[in-house]
Amino acid sequence: MSLTTTLLAAAFAVLSGANDGCPILATGVRVSRGRPIVIFLCLVGLVGLVPLLGFTNVATTFTSRMIRFPAQSQAEIVTMSIVAACITIAVLAVRGLPTSLTLALIGSMSAAAAAYGAQVSWRTIWIALLVAALAPVVSGILARVIAACWRSRSFGTSARNLHRLAFPAQAGAYAANDAQKMLALLLLAANGGGTWSTVGAPLATAALFGLGILLGWRTYVGKVSRSVAPLTPESAVVAEGSSAIAVSASAALGAPVSMTQSIMGALVGVGSRHTWRRVRWNAVSQLAVAWALTLPASAVFGLSIAWLGRVLR
Repeated sequence: MSLTTTLLAAAFAVLSGANDGCPILATGVRVSRGRPIVIFLCLVGLVGLVPLLGFTNVATTFTSRMIRFPAQSQAEIVTMSIVAACITIAVLAVRGLPTSLTLALIGSMSAAAAAYGAQVSWRTIWIALLVAALAPVVSGILARVIAACWRSRSFGTSARNLHRLAFPAQAGAYAANDAQKMLALLLLAANGGGTWSTVGAPLATAALFGLGILLGWRTYVGKVSRSVAPLTPESAVVAEGSSAIAVSASAALGAPVSMTQSIMGALVGVGSRHTWRRVRWNAVSQLAVAWALTLPASAVFGLSIAWLGRVLR
């Protein structure tokens, strides 16, 4: 089971690269005139570097704060959680509803752990979900304010110059928060011990995440960012900066937050700066429905798969 769990955790990291990494890179590529490889290396490098610098607050939430895993069933719970989360994402994707891997993992892991009789901190989970729900709203408000300041003061510089600061900030925020679900799964699969946990896991996370971006680039890049509002260099930089602030603040609280949700909130905020008609509300409503369905669906799948696993044990 341990080897199976490790392989599934690795596959989840690759999926995260395609699902999370490509939309993040989309804004950067749209603004920068440089080679996409530079932006790619910045994001992937920070995913590996930030945990090595000791910023692992969100990973700790997944590995110990939300759930106290029984040693004898930890690998099984993690395995069932990953399978249920991936099924949730696949089912919603077939319906044309892209959603959050982070939400899916929280729902499936908490349900599977409860089914196995593990001690679940529901207070921690509810706080995390509250912060996750507020992050896109905060990001949108920040984006609207920043866009207004941009128009009134012009910031004295170009969007591409600001992008050189905003994108690394966004990438660092992702590495300190959303990316750590991948790190947590690899640590749980390895029981969190030895050299693997301190050095190997962050480096493996970055490598697998980068592989996912490469595999999913043609399919995913720009899809989400183009769907909710027109994307200009100005709006892309504002989205990068505001989502970086919102997600970094959530990381400080140890609350896992979806970077893609925060980006969407920021794009809505920027799009509504001139008129609400610039926002493609049909796309926004579809995303909102997907996010609302993700948690209960992943919990049902997690509970069902865990129950089946215990019966067949």
